[in-house]
Amino acid sequence: MPGQNSAGSVHYPLGRPLGLLAVEERASQVLLCQAYPASAEIVIEAREIKPPTTQNEIKNLPSRIERLDRLAPDVMAVFLRILAREQFNYLAGQYLDIMLPQNRRRSFSIANPPHDAELLELHVRRVSRGEFTQQLFSGAAANTLIRIEGPLGQFWFREESRRPALLIGGGTGYAPLRAMLRHLLERGDRRPLHLYWGAQSRVDLYEDALVREWTARYPNFKYTPVLSNPRPEDAWDGRTGLVHKAVLEDHVDIAEFDVYTAGPPAMIEAIRHEFIARGLPRDQLFFDSFDFAPDVLAKRARQLP
Repeated sequence: MPGQNSAGSVHYPLGRPLGLLAVEERASQVLLCQAYPASAEIVIEAREIKPPTTQNEIKNLPSRIERLDRLAPDVMAVFLRILAREQFNYLAGQYLDIMLPQNRRRSFSIANPPHDAELLELHVRRVSRGEFTQQLFSGAAANTLIRIEGPLGQFWFREESRRPALLIGGGTGYAPLRAMLRHLLERGDRRPLHLYWGAQSRVDLYEDALVREWTARYPNFKYTPVLSNPRPEDAWDGRTGLVHKAVLEDHVDIAEFDVYTAGPPAMIEAIRHEFIARGLPRDQLFFDSFDFAPDVLAKRARQLP
């Protein structure tokens, strides 16, 4: 979460996080979810971004891992059933935290839209030496009871804007964009929507067939997959390279779009630099940076410009 440090100072144990640009740090902006106080007193000015509904109260609720579906060799779809009778209201694009022992937590985007939320769907990538993900991929977590906290984050689709939208996902950064797209397309929104999904090889486009079905079903939807390192066995004849470069190649006037992007920090940082330099207004860029923080920092960095 971003803020403005108007008095005192902060520091970052692992150095300036990728979610905070050097120019922002020089302007005394701070990333509150990763900053530690470095002075006795600190004054922070926070810009609050409220969701369009007041019903999305953050809750801590019991749930059960109902089902696990392998989407790719290192991506698992995790389906959660909330066990409490309380409503879990969220906006497409938001995320939740899975609570682990010793006050640790892991953050995952919700991949299904609110209108189809009998089960909450998460797309989880295997992390080497990751305690929770290793349990998922070994099957040990099936039917496990866990607690979740959410909904969290300021990444949701601004439906009040009538501009066409570009949605750029890197790897499992596709998950929150998937929720947004289903929310819009299945409810009849007709604005032009274009998904760019970047991955290393063909197997990493784990729902490529489904997304291609959407292009046939919805005339206002376009899809461009981009592989950065296709394998010979992929027989890939599509776009290659960095996904954000493909977007800039296709759209000379980027300022006419709203841009929603989610995925690795390096991709997000490149988009923030290059799209703003190309003329995209800052208030038309919305992003979710999948920063992995150590347990002492507790959270994955999620921020807006």
